[in-house]
Amino acid sequence: MASPRIILTGGSKGLGLAIIRILLEKHNARVATLSRSYPDELKSVVEKYGPERVIVVQGDVGKSEDNVKVVKAAVDAFGGLDSLILNAATLDPVGK
Repeated sequence: MASPRIILTGGSKGLGLAIIRILLEKHNARVATLSRSYPDELKSVVEKYGPERVIVVQGDVGKSEDNVKVVKAAVDAFGGLDSLILNAATLDPVGK
């Protein structure tokens, strides 16, 4: 796969942002991230690689409409998808 097309949830900081950097630098990937925030560190990654390689959709993985929005943005920008990395979690309790 020459340039994998990936959605990664929760890419604004920490592990998610580190994964984005690895995918861009080592795997020549194109990455769309669904993130609640858009901090300066993520903005600098977008500026470095450009919107043809990395796009940010602000939203909450706990809202189905935001998940649809990132999938649509990735497919429109990259022409399809190859992988999904579920890094984000909702803050609501799961189960009892």
